Amino acid sequence: MLTCQFSYSSAIQTVGVLGTLAIAGLAIWGEQIRHRLAGPKLRLRLHDPQGGLTTWSNGTKVRYYHLHVDNKRPHAPATRVKVMIRQYYIHGPHGKFIKDANHIPIQLQYEFPNLPNHDPRPTIGSATLCDIGYVTERDDFRFATYFVPHTFKSVLKPNERVRILLRAEGENAVSNRMKFFWRLPGQGFGRKTLCRWRRIS
Repeated sequence: MLTCQFSYSSAIQTVGVLGTLAIAGLAIWGEQIRHRLAGPKLRLRLHDPQGGLTTWSNGTKVRYYHLHVDNKRPHAPATRVKVMIRQYYIHGPHGKFIKDANHIPIQLQYEFPNLPNHDPRPTIGSATLCDIGYVTERDDFRFATYFVPHTFKSVLKPNERVRILLRAEGENAVSNRMKFFWRLPGQGFGRKTLCRWRRIS
């Protein structure tokens, strides 16, 4: 009888200790747990490997390449989101890509940057488009960034190749990382695919 009472008492004490630890854990990490389970979840994906064809007001044909910036939990908006080129690799003389040690993170621009109400760090609930770059029928490929540091190779000549590592970053969320391989063909404006991509995390 004493053994049974001792077992009941031990079980009650164990439950009490576990409950106390659970309450303490929620007090310390509750916000992080809630954010992981119900917070915004950003995702990057390529919109169209062939690019979208349009015409500028001066009659020049141009092909834009876009990223989809998605929030898989639109009920939890991601705030002040920017898409960053985190790493930049150039194609070396021996056929291997070499990381550019001088590269600093650079923000890609969202579409329609010249509109008066354009927001370079929008709140993402539903999906929006971000420009990777563009190529015209008489020019080279150019990355679409809000500014161009002198260390950044923003223009690709025909048959040049680069790799870039991208990530969307907000105040309350970060996306998966995407690695893109870019090559501008000899006839850069043709519909030949410029871009391959791979999700790495």
